[in-house]
Amino acid sequence: MASPSLSDNAVSSELVSCIVPVYNGEPYVAEAIESILCQAYSRTEVIVIDDGSEDETPRILESFGSWIRSVRQENRGPSAARNRGVVEASGDFIAFLDADDRWHREKLALQLGHFGRFPACDLCTTHWEYFWVEELAEEARRFSDHPLSGSLAGYMLQTLMLRRETFAEVGPFNVELRYGEDMDWFKRAVAGGKELHTLDEVLVYRRVHPDSLLRSDTEAYRSWFFGFVKEHLDGLRGEASGSGPDSSKEKS
Repeated sequence: MASPSLSDNAVSSELVSCIVPVYNGEPYVAEAIESILCQAYSRTEVIVIDDGSEDETPRILESFGSWIRSVRQENRGPSAARNRGVVEASGDFIAFLDADDRWHREKLALQLGHFGRFPACDLCTTHWEYFWVEELAEEARRFSDHPLSGSLAGYMLQTLMLRRETFAEVGPFNVELRYGEDMDWFKRAVAGGKELHTLDEVLVYRRVHPDSLLRSDTEAYRSWFFGFVKEHLDGLRGEASGSGPDSSKEKS
């Protein structure tokens, strides 16, 4: 796939609130924030919700000075942290990034351009791919021919961009869920008739490290992920045959 290029259709007046929840993110949070600050589309605000970190995360966040806004709260989990970030946001659009992941530098520009071309779009996601940290090089080699090592489509909050009013209509993330809160939210959005478009480009890079969810709770997470995808695809097949609700349309 060719590298994505900056969309000429990005609307320069739109403010994008980029929300980063973090808990004990000392090893990687700086890199995540830098991938936002280096975006080709620069009219952004970076809101980092420190969910009660006990490591050097607060010091790292302080080092960014006025480039970011850091809000600290008692540890309540990533869903509560993201919900807090939305409350703090003032942007026209909202995007999410986890503290151990990275964005391609043109992610926001390409998504804003898509919203400009497709006004009916409510939710815009992208393709994404995993990358392994150096200490897991052997694991990365074992996965080199596995489907998980290639481009994967959407259904991750790190890929999502949406308008603030759309988030308000779908509602906040479920703070009771330990994992699968993203699938739960997408399911509610689709059930509520929100139009989901997925860009073909890989614009999000998810880091696999010793403490990542992919490794620590693989089977439980897969059951959430593949269960949601199957239900969504069954709905699309129903639409194609004329027997299902017209609740979601995917476009590239």
